[in-house]
Amino acid sequence: MRGNSNLRVETRASLGDSLRPSSVAKSNGSPLIPREICDKSAPNRKLEHETQADFLKALIAFEDNEVNLQLRSSLAKADREGKCIRYALFSMATLFILSVAGLVYCAVLLPRVFADPAHLVTKGLSVLVLASLISQFEFFGYMLWQRTAVNRLHKECRRRVLFLVESQRSASLRRDLSVGISREVGTVSHGNGS
Repeated sequence: MRGNSNLRVETRASLGDSLRPSSVAKSNGSPLIPREICDKSAPNRKLEHETQADFLKALIAFEDNEVNLQLRSSLAKADREGKCIRYALFSMATLFILSVAGLVYCAVLLPRVFADPAHLVTKGLSVLVLASLISQFEFFGYMLWQRTAVNRLHKECRRRVLFLVESQRSASLRRDLSVGISREVGTVSHGNGS
């Protein structure tokens, strides 16, 4: 069954109209997505928390003091640790899949290996499966702990940015107030001198 958009395209094509690619990618049941986003390769896309983290880093970079430098270095360290944890999780998942594949291979193509439970191959692959599974749980727990630490850092960054905005706003209000008072004083002195 064809959708309405396919019918419209075929109708325009049969009438000889020139077709230009739409600037919006369409799909059934999902919202319209700009073509620029849809055409990007996957590595160039960022998750929401990554864009927020980049935004916070950019805002923190405006003020160079010891606290902000420490926050930036803590955020950079947290990013490095997060990448290491994801790499370790990926490595353990790969080892788990390969070990399970080895056990399946032995079970299907070499059934005599399972006849002897003390066989080196089955023991080795079973130990690898168990070790990689335990490591995955451990790294996943560490990733959750690290994520909560990063969230605390982001909260501290937001607090510092709000403090910076408030101090800028109060300085701007004081400056505007002093300019307004000096203008009133100048207007009053001009009015008295005439």
